[in-house]
Amino acid sequence: MKDHHEAGQLILVELARSSKKRTAERLAEFMRHPEVEYVVENFKLKALQLPNDPEISKQWSVGKVRAAEAWSQGVGSRGVVVAVIDTGVDFKHPDLQDNIWNNKKETPGNGVDDDQNGYVDDVHGYDFFADDADPNDETSGQNPGHGTHCAGIVGAVGDNGKGITGMSQQVSIMVLRFLGANGTGDLMNAVKSIDYAIKNGAQIISASWGAAVGAAQAQPISEAIGRANDAGVLFVAAASNDGKNNDKYEVYPANTPLPNMITVAASTSSDGKPSWSNFGQGKVSVSAPGEAIYSTLPQEKFGELSGTSMATPLVSGLAALMLSTALI
Repeated sequence: MKDHHEAGQLILVELARSSKKRTAERLAEFMRHPEVEYVVENFKLKALQLPNDPEISKQWSVGKVRAAEAWSQGVGSRGVVVAVIDTGVDFKHPDLQDNIWNNKKETPGNGVDDDQNGYVDDVHGYDFFADDADPNDETSGQNPGHGTHCAGIVGAVGDNGKGITGMSQQVSIMVLRFLGANGTGDLMNAVKSIDYAIKNGAQIISASWGAAVGAAQAQPISEAIGRANDAGVLFVAAASNDGKNNDKYEVYPANTPLPNMITVAASTSSDGKPSWSNFGQGKVSVSAPGEAIYSTLPQEKFGELSGTSMATPLVSGLAALMLSTALI
């Protein structure tokens, strides 16, 4: 007996090192004793400290969602794949590169479709906008690096002494580009991106984009999300930034009525609704921090952006974090 605690009626006992069988037998002996209610291991707990990323203080969302408490249960896993379908991602960003998905079945730069999935040299994902295997984020006056910013919110590498941390500090980000440097892309390439993610192992799709169209016009996207649903893939979509009620306002993919959908509105640091965020009791699933969100930007930069686009990847990152606990 090493210690005791009268108020909790606890006794700390140290067992001599032995085989698993002998240890189990000793524990069984304890449990048969009439004064023993239960036996548990004297396990370790740890302080809920934040990772050492130097600019985490600029991420007000981390404190707001009490991320440190979640990270005490685990910080994520690169076995979880999140497809960020967007303007592309700067996959060489020092705070992202270790969490970028690698298609292990594909040999880089050999000009051959090694895994026979229909795409040549798709090592990190695919660019459906340009129809090539380089889904790098292309910036412009219309696009400050939207996809790179979203990727950082999902999964910037945590506790690496650089920049910030994503909601899932460890994850694999599949990079799929269908939006050009002006921030727009077409229906066909959006659907192709969704189906690529499904067929190549993504468990979560993060979609910070949409259009104010009716259900009939959006049917190809809804059908693609249906295929994701059939494959067990979660689809997280932005509610949009028109300040309208999605219960009355048609916008897709946000309003797709399928069980694998999570539609995300934005919230402020005081838990309010920004004037520009869409909402809706029926069509919107949850609100998440989306105003003045600090994250990664192309060319090794960081900066703030606002929108339901920023709220969406936080939920995607949280979903990845939760899924990773099943892999531990």
